[in-house]
Amino acid sequence: MVEECSELVHVPHAGEGLLRPVASVDELVTDFQEYQKLVEKLLVSDDYQKISDKEFKKKSAWRKLSKAFGISDNIVEKIIERDEAGRVFYAEFTVEATAPNGRQTTGWGSCSIRERDFSKPDHDIPATAHTRAKNRAISDMIGAGEVSAEEMIGEKATKKNPAPKEDDGLTTKEMKEHIKDYMLTMYGKEGAMDELEELTTFKDKKTGEVVKGKRQLEKLTAKQTPFIYREMKERFEAYVEQGDEEVIEDGVIVE
Repeated sequence: MVEECSELVHVPHAGEGLLRPVASVDELVTDFQEYQKLVEKLLVSDDYQKISDKEFKKKSAWRKLSKAFGISDNIVEKIIERDEAGRVFYAEFTVEATAPNGRQTTGWGSCSIRERDFSKPDHDIPATAHTRAKNRAISDMIGAGEVSAEEMIGEKATKKNPAPKEDDGLTTKEMKEHIKDYMLTMYGKEGAMDELEELTTFKDKKTGEVVKGKRQLEKLTAKQTPFIYREMKERFEAYVEQGDEEVIEDGVIVE
């Protein structure tokens, strides 16, 4: 005869007990060290953008990491707003990232025409919003929690360049501040000085001699400053667009 025995088992209710790591401390530290090693080996200088003396990972960096970890993504929601003339002035995207183990994270990103003068707003605004959302989803999935370069550019542009006017209405001092931001972001300190020198070098009409340009912003004249400002502004917009190469067709992003 088989004896039946029973045992009371305590089933903890939701909220009971401590939240514990999914692995041991050593395993978690090893995983993080491997991630750092991957970043060092996989990414190159072109995958970073320097903004205010700090480096941020660009779109290309997050795409490489996404491929390395086998992360897929899809757009779950998008909002594209147009003005009365049919031109895009605002866009926001929600992107869902999925890991091979089924884990999912969601990233949200937006872009507004108030950030800067877009040369192709119908393309640039939705593409930038999508890039920011995708970067955020990938970053959260990996657990890095980092802010991408594209997000920082938007934040910096919104603060420093709110709704630029056609002539921008800036003083010489303000234009020089913008020139400094644009050039340091694109070229770094030494590169900015070289670029400024090249832009201000000219040939004397009377003597035919080449007059070496200026390497310091403070030495720019009131006449030179607007020219340099417009040139750097156009280059910076093109520089930002290089990271947003998606094509918009009938409101749908095709990569």
